[in-house]
Amino acid sequence: MNESAYNLEVKAAEERRRLHSSVSELKSFLSEAVDLKRNVRAHLGVACGVAVLLGITTGYSFATMFTGGVALWRKERRAALASLLCGASLLGLTLVTHYPGRTRKPVAFHRHADAEKGMAVLIATLPGALLLEKNLHRYFTFHAAALTALTNLTFVGKRDRRIPR
Repeated sequence: MNESAYNLEVKAAEERRRLHSSVSELKSFLSEAVDLKRNVRAHLGVACGVAVLLGITTGYSFATMFTGGVALWRKERRAALASLLCGASLLGLTLVTHYPGRTRKPVAFHRHADAEKGMAVLIATLPGALLLEKNLHRYFTFHAAALTALTNLTFVGKRDRRIPR
């Protein structure tokens, strides 16, 4: 009986070592899998690329929506001209903006966001200044609201608050 008790103790000790090694192995695997620095290094390039493409695409799509205002030309020339000018200015802003991960351009990305907010204000007040019809008010107000929402949802990074000397 002593011998069988001894064999059971040896088997139990061996089982504990095996269990301990498998737990240690699982622990090391999980620590590698949830390592923030490692995951950021592995996936940051893809995330930045997607963000840049999304930003460029939305910039061009807003310019396209406004240049679509040419359809208003027969009905209201002032509205069509205002729409084309808004689209051209947004397209120009998108073309001269330095997006992260792209070639250097004159307008910083966070300044692009500030300019878009200013454009949204201009677009919202344009129908009143041009004395346009009510249905055209909705056209410009919708675009101004969409531009404001997109600009506010976009993270533009930390700005340098230092005063240049």
